[in-house]
Amino acid sequence: MRSQQRGRSVAVLARALALVALVAVLASYSSRFAHAMLWNEVGDAGDSILTAQDVGGGITTISGSLPMDFDSDWYKLTYDTAVAFTAFNLTRVPTEFAFSDITLYDSGGSVVANCAECFDVHANMGTAFINTILTAGTYYLALSDTEFGVPIGEYGLQFAPATVPVPAALPLFLSALAVGGLVVRRRRRAGAQAYS
Repeated sequence: MRSQQRGRSVAVLARALALVALVAVLASYSSRFAHAMLWNEVGDAGDSILTAQDVGGGITTISGSLPMDFDSDWYKLTYDTAVAFTAFNLTRVPTEFAFSDITLYDSGGSVVANCAECFDVHANMGTAFINTILTAGTYYLALSDTEFGVPIGEYGLQFAPATVPVPAALPLFLSALAVGGLVVRRRRRAGAQAYS
C-alpha cells in the first residue's frame, strides 16, 4: 500500500516537473521574440570592421542610408549562443536600380555569407538571401553600394537570428519524463509479480 502511494507521489511530482519545464521552454522562446528590436543607423555607420556600429545581438531590423556611390555601412553583431542567421527582406528608397552587396564576416574578417547585387534581386521579396548557422561569437554585417551614379539611399534590412541550441529547460523536461517512465515500469513489474 505504501509503495503504491509512494509511486503515485513520484508520478505526480514527475508530471509537475515536466509541466514546469515545458512552461520554462515556452517562456524562453516567447521572450526571445518579444525582444526583437530595430536599430537605426547612428550618424554614418563605419566603413570597416574597426569602425562598425555595435548593435549587439537582439536586433532583427537595421535601417540606414548609403547616400554616396561606393559607400558602405558596417554593423557589429554579437551572439552568446549559436544562431540560425537568416536575412530575408530588403527595402530601399529610391527604388530605381542600384547594385549593392550584403556580406557577413566573422571576427577575423573572413566572409561567412554574401549576397551580390542584393538590393536588385531580393528587394521587397521576403525570400531568404542569406541563410547560415553561426556559432557563438562576433560577426560583421556590411552593406556596400557597388554602382557608380545611383546611390542606394535609405534602406531597411530584416534578419532573424534564431537560437539553435537546446533550451536550458529541456533537459529538466526530459528527466521528468524519464522519472515518470520509471514509475510506470515499476508499477507494471509490481502488478506482474502480484499476478504470478
